[in-house]
Amino acid sequence: MIIKLNTVLVDEKGFALKDRDKKTVTLGVACTSALLAPDPEERSLDSKVKKYHLHLRIFGKEEVEITSDEIVLIKKCINAAYSQPLIVGQADDLLENRDKKEKLALNYLGKGDKQ
Repeated sequence: MIIKLNTVLVDEKGFALKDRDKKTVTLGVACTSALLAPDPEERSLDSKVKKYHLHLRIFGKEEVEITSDEIVLIKKCINAAYSQPLIVGQADDLLENRDKKEKLALNYLGKGDKQ
């Protein structure tokens, strides 16, 4: 499945989410940060190396083709790394190609009707 990593995550009003440095948060940023975030429950060397290699493959890309197993891994990492449902929910929608996020993104870009 092809995932667009350059999709901007938005707040409930459709404005771009910003990190502590005031940089726009994209799906790619959320995915790559989550893949490298420490998980206290993770003990397996193989799993850590798998996450590292997936991070290298998607870092800095606008879109990437990933497998369903890789999507499951990314979603697990995002859930562990982020406590905010706004980020977790949008990432899940985007990784599963659900259309609700597309409506939010169009609102952010001024191309859709605000709801």
